[in-house]
Amino acid sequence: MTNKTKLVTVTPRVAMLTERDVGKTPVLECIDLGISFGGLKAVDNFNITIGRTEITGLIGPNGAGKTTVFNLLTSVYQPTHGTILLDGKDIHGMSTAQINHAGIARTFQNIRLFSNLTVEENITVAMGPQIKYGLASSILHLPPYRWEERVAHERAMELLSIFHMEDMANAQAGSLPYGAQRRLEIMRALATSPKLLLLDEHTAALDPKTAAKVLEATQRIVEKNHLTTMMITHNMRDAISYGNRLIMMYEGHVVVDVSGEEKKNLTVEQLLNLFSRASGSDEADDKLLLS
Repeated sequence: MTNKTKLVTVTPRVAMLTERDVGKTPVLECIDLGISFGGLKAVDNFNITIGRTEITGLIGPNGAGKTTVFNLLTSVYQPTHGTILLDGKDIHGMSTAQINHAGIARTFQNIRLFSNLTVEENITVAMGPQIKYGLASSILHLPPYRWEERVAHERAMELLSIFHMEDMANAQAGSLPYGAQRRLEIMRALATSPKLLLLDEHTAALDPKTAAKVLEATQRIVEKNHLTTMMITHNMRDAISYGNRLIMMYEGHVVVDVSGEEKKNLTVEQLLNLFSRASGSDEADDKLLLS
């Protein structure tokens, strides 16, 4: 059986894609991407190509540049140099809101919900650009308004059902337990109907059992909806177990990029050895930095 998740070189630029995505326009291309803060290169010469069927784990020690890459992709930071292509289109100069409308959604290390709104309202707010009715319809509650509101409600309940949270729809978001707030943030990102979903340590501070459930549900969601996903994690076992590609960063660079059977068969020890050889760093000897 052909291994369709094996990385192969594609042209015209030197890039790597999983074999089953060859011939399709990549969802994301980063070309010589970099940013400096006061002379310190936080990300430099960052080159990746992400295909349409990928669930990619992004790992590395603290300070490797993982969240900085997410901030560059969503225009929180403007790159010092380089190009970002979303579906083949250069997104340079777009605002964070415009990039979200173009198809990139994300979660954050620190939860950013509207604490005073209900769970359902947090989700429907994210659907704003998809809801089409005029000011008069909203004031007078005309049929277009009622139709769009019903569609938004049904979509919100559908998303809540992913994590079996329908009964929490009217609860205040700020009153939810930490794990439920994490899941709500994922659902709010999904509500924007993204092409590329960026998950920044979305299982952080969760107990192992809850984290496993969130990861399994996330994998089901992205596979069912054919979403391209990048997932930052500090848990090497999770990075190996979930998704079909693993990218490892060190000092702002990609140092390891594996997929398919090679990734699936990796042990944590082998991954640390790969990192040590590729980075020339002895940080791999301290598993706490990468776990």
